[in-house]
Amino acid sequence: MYLKKISEEIVRRYESGNPTAGSELDRREVQLLVIQEINRRLKLEHAQVHLQLGESVPPHAAIATYDITFSDLLTTTERRKTCTQLEKPFPGSYWTTPSGQYWTDDAGNYWVITGHQCNILVTQDPTNSKVYEIAFSGMTAPEGITFEDIVEFLTETRDGYFELVGVLGTPLTAFSFSGIDNLAATSDGFTFDYNIDDALTGQYDDLISVVQQTVIEIPGKNTVTDSIEIINLRKCIYENLPTYSNKSKATLPTQPINLPRGMGVWKLFSASDPFVSFIPVSSGEMFLYSGRISGAMDELNVYEYHDNKTLIVNKSVTDIPSDMKIQLLVVDPEQLGEYDLLPIPADMEFEVIASVLTILQPQRQSDETNDNNQNIR
Repeated sequence: MYLKKISEEIVRRYESGNPTAGSELDRREVQLLVIQEINRRLKLEHAQVHLQLGESVPPHAAIATYDITFSDLLTTTERRKTCTQLEKPFPGSYWTTPSGQYWTDDAGNYWVITGHQCNILVTQDPTNSKVYEIAFSGMTAPEGITFEDIVEFLTETRDGYFELVGVLGTPLTAFSFSGIDNLAATSDGFTFDYNIDDALTGQYDDLISVVQQTVIEIPGKNTVTDSIEIINLRKCIYENLPTYSNKSKATLPTQPINLPRGMGVWKLFSASDPFVSFIPVSSGEMFLYSGRISGAMDELNVYEYHDNKTLIVNKSVTDIPSDMKIQLLVVDPEQLGEYDLLPIPADMEFEVIASVLTILQPQRQSDETNDNNQNIR
């Protein structure tokens, strides 16, 4: 029987005849009740009959295939330091390859013969004893970079600092952005005002540990010009960046039939490789194997049916194929059109009609006065 036909039969019986335009019962509501009743009966039949015979799939259930998208299981934020430096070092003498590329170590440090020679001058502000002008002079900008570019690189409103890379000849090595003001380029370098109180106020402990020595040394360097040697400028920023779990989750596109051991989720696979599917594990097994033998589980592609609508996979989003599909055992209203045959035998159709009519049958409200009257039977 079609979904539309069985729904109309229920409405006719409910209305005791053909429904009128003013009928209080909507056919779509009846169709939803029919689907729910079919799901219930298929589950009951499967548990009482088919499981006893060793059948894992209800014979009348439909296997529907859906696209499924995964997202990170847990997203939090963590304060991290990110450092960058000028694309090229200041002019100096460096070890290079025959093709002219700079030799660097794994951390990006240059193999230096002699660095860039320049000067740094500290001058106290006459109106504020906590403010000092820091002037870098005698510099030659790196190839393809101007001092205006350097000023733009060092102009920063986020928490952080910049430091002199490979510096020799001065204890002034790192400057907090919170203490810098009036940063400007000159013909042979750049200058800025540095407030040694603001440089340390409200900063992270690890940032303070980097810039504190410079703050301590600056007053003793007033009007002193240091001849220094540097290689580059490095900028380090502190930001609250998202961190992601090594597991991911997905919301099921529809509710599968609720079967033992999560058999309603029939198959999870990649469309490009449908014969290699993910392996289901029982609820809690991912946690159970998260200890010493977690490596064995990590080698496999497994998923856990977490609740009625969520899957958890033991892979991060970046490790999961983008063309994932899922097959569910369903009787889904979106999959069954009005003129689709119902996935049930003929003898079950009468039972479905009777059950839905029972649900729709108006219930008489209790009359406590009469119900408690002993003379009324």
